[in-house]
Amino acid sequence: MTDDDAAPSATLLSRAAQQLAVLADRQRAALLGGVLRLEEPTQGCTVPALAADQGTDLRTTARHLAALEAAGLVTVAAHRVRPRVQVLEETAGALLAALPVTALLAADPALGRLFRHGRLTGLPVLARVDERERLAALLVQLLPADRALTEGEVNAALAEVTDDVASVRRFLVEENRLTRSAGRDYRRVTP
Repeated sequence: MTDDDAAPSATLLSRAAQQLAVLADRQRAALLGGVLRLEEPTQGCTVPALAADQGTDLRTTARHLAALEAAGLVTVAAHRVRPRVQVLEETAGALLAALPVTALLAADPALGRLFRHGRLTGLPVLARVDERERLAALLVQLLPADRALTEGEVNAALAEVTDDVASVRRFLVEENRLTRSAGRDYRRVTP
């Protein structure tokens, strides 16, 4: 796989960054919480009620609501505010779908239990040889097949799915999916 094969689009990354930046502001995060708490079914809540709930003036409330609306987290119409927090789930789902390992797991969904949010939760003790082989076959696909790789390049590729790159690199060597030459270069083994 190359970086371009499954890299999230600039638009997706920009949307995620915008949503996170908006929510990183405590007042905006509290305001969104207020919208969720004060929301009346089918009507949302009023801007004055939100301002009172937050202990802020209407101008400050409106400014923060504008940022939340620009990020797609609320809609404001006729002084009524409705939450749209499902966009956070949609953005998270889109980011997860864009991860290289997500596409690889589609071919072997049973291995999905070893991952959380696109990250390997740890190298479990896999009693069954076929599970070890399948996991190694999946992980090695994160590495380019056509050239020698430095340890740093292998580590960078594996860091996309794990914090323990040394253990995963060792696992791939033990499973004969990665070789190491005397010159300390690594090469992906394709059976």
